[in-house]
Amino acid sequence: MSDLPPGAGSHPASLSLRDHVLWQLAGGYARPSLAEVAERINRGDRGRVLPGCAHSPWQIVRHLFICQEDLLAYALEPEHVSPDFPAGLWPANPVPPTAADWDRTLARYAADRERLCDLVRTAAGGDESTGLLAGQPHLPRVSWLRQALIVSDHESYHTGQLATLAAAFSRREGDGADRR
Repeated sequence: MSDLPPGAGSHPASLSLRDHVLWQLAGGYARPSLAEVAERINRGDRGRVLPGCAHSPWQIVRHLFICQEDLLAYALEPEHVSPDFPAGLWPANPVPPTAADWDRTLARYAADRERLCDLVRTAAGGDESTGLLAGQPHLPRVSWLRQALIVSDHESYHTGQLATLAAAFSRREGDGADRR
């Protein structure tokens, strides 16, 4: 979890709304980032579905990537068609196709997150009074503030799920799992 972002002085009240949104997207305030929690998931547990749980860590990470990618495409591409709900938003297989897919998906997620942050920084020319609230050319009622809050809220929820799974996996004794 991060301290106040650069330029905030000693109090969060000195931040603009745009800075607060960017800080939240980075995993600030009261939660760790997805990357921090993903590091706690051992390679051998990434495809494991615990009893009573609906998804493996891989399915959660991939779901977050698919949803964020879809949200960006929806806001940027007038002809975009979202995946079917819910099947198109969740991988069917709980296990990553290859060992590299976990890292590749997290890297692509981070790159898309940075793209969203860039869009938040430059929304409507960076105008602090209206930029985040302005609609998209093809979606006049959809603002970058709305998109950023959806992504942050969604990531927070699923990062919490991953943190719970990581804790449950770490409590296992003598599992011999492949430690990252």
